[in-house]
Amino acid sequence: MVAAPLVPKAYVFVCDTGEFCALTIQCDGGNLPCGATAKNWAMRDAVHMTLSALHKYTPHPEIAMTNLIMRGYHIIRLSAQAAPVPHRRETS
Repeated sequence: MVAAPLVPKAYVFVCDTGEFCALTIQCDGGNLPCGATAKNWAMRDAVHMTLSALHKYTPHPEIAMTNLIMRGYHIIRLSAQAAPVPHRRETS
């Protein structure tokens, strides 16, 4: 009898501003970046590292899976990113 392979976990975190969600392979989120937009991360969930499970948190689970494997985390923007409105230049 062959044992089923263990599927690693991905841990889901949300930043303190609510602007970003992150998937990471570290259960404490220690590898997540901190900066101007995200200072603290709070864990929300743990899911199997499969495309179907990651799809719950990201529209592009293939990219998330690649980032998890290559760098250990993947960041998802939750809020819409608005383009700055161009200002009218004054002419003299």
